Formats: sequence, C-alpha cells, structure tokens
Amino acid sequence: MKNVLCLKRLVGAFVLVSCALMTISAEAQTVARAIPVERAVPFGTTTGKLMLLGDHLVYVDDQKVDLSFAVVRSDMTDVITEGSNITLQFRHPLQDSSGTSSRAIFRAIVPTDTSPIKSWFGMGPSVVSTSGAASVNTPVPAAVETFVARHDHFRGSCRGRLIVSSSQLSYESVNNVSHSRRWEYRSIKEITQKNPYELEVKPFAGGSYKFFIDGQGISPELFKTLVDRVTAARTGQ
Repeated sequence: MKNVLCLKRLVGAFVLVSCALMTISAEAQTVARAIPVERAVPFGTTTGKLMLLGDHLVYVDDQKVDLSFAVVRSDMTDVITEGSNITLQFRHPLQDSSGTSSRAIFRAIVPTDTSPIKSWFGMGPSVVSTSGAASVNTPVPAAVETFVARHDHFRGSCRGRLIVSSSQLSYESVNNVSHSRRWEYRSIKEITQKNPYELEVKPFAGGSYKFFIDGQGISPELFKTLVDRVTAARTGQ
C-alpha cells in the first residue's frame, strides 16, 4: 500500500478547520497544530489546512474533499520553505482531482507557520535506504485510513473525517470544531457496527458518537481490526 494516500481512495485530515482539536479520553485533552494555507492547483488556488499528526502530514481542503490527502514522512523526499511558500516533494506521485504530481505547493497564510513543517520533516524517524527498504531499527509508519462521515447531534449534524490509525480513532469536523474528538483505543468502552455505513463509538468518558459513513463504508475486516485494537488496548496487550 503506498504511503501517499488520496482521500478518494481512502473512502480523507481531516480534518480541523481551527487549531484546536478536542480529545475526549479518560486521560487528558490534546491539541494539534493546524496551519491555514492556500494551495496552488492548475485552475488557480484553493484554501485548506496542513496538519502534523505523528509521522503523517495531512492536507484537508476547505471546499473540495477530493483535493485532500495524507502522506507519511518516509514517502516525502523534501520539504522546501521560502518565506511563506511551502513545497512538498513526494516519493510516489500524488493523485487527486487536480491531476498527478510529485509535488504540492502551498502558501502559509501566516508566513511564520512554515517552520513547524520543516522541523517536522527533519525529525525522522522515517529513513528509507536506496533499495527502498526501511533502515534497521526504523519504525515503519502505520497506514491511516480516512472516511467522509456525518455525525448527528441534538441540534442538527456536522460533517467531517473519521480517521483510523494504529493508535487511535478520531473524528475531525470540518464545520463544527467543537464536535471533533480523538479517542485512544484504551479509552473506548464499546464500538459497534450496524452495517458498513453506521459506526457507534462509546467511550468510558463522554457521550456516545454515532457516525454515518459515505462511500464504500467500513469493511467487516477493518471493523474487526478496530474491535481487536480496542480489546488489546484494554487488556494491556
């Protein structure tokens, strides 16, 4: 599976519209950095957010979901920052509705926001040898799977991205940031699936969240993986 993931194929960062990302877990709240940017595309420019999540860099477009993408650090060959400009260069071509390219060009709305991305790229640990294999003792980043989802609540509903990683499950609302949540698997009491298009998360702390998934939905195989991760996290395995 290629590390550069187009959100259309992932059945998509995600993602925050503001810098505050709320977490409901038994332990604590965490805050993730979201950088407002403009992206250069063949038909002009579009606006969105760049976000750093561990070994992953995620771009979520504010208007066009199919321009969003996620990429792991090991699949990037360079990050170039010049003033407010940010150029990302990929090991594998990125495919989205703007076409196919081995790079993406952004302009940070606040110029000083370019430094975190450059620092993040230089951190590692993802080092790839010339043979294409990960170097010894270098962790291989886990894949992130992202789904377009709707969350209904007492006063209406919101839309966003449901993000599945090896360490946590998170929901990033694109039009109501107060409904964004991030759960470590050990903080989830129960997770149920009525069908591939409906998923309910019941954490130990906070209320239940029910999601309606677009596209192909969540496969039985992925749901089993989620259940296994929740079970393993609770038993300390």
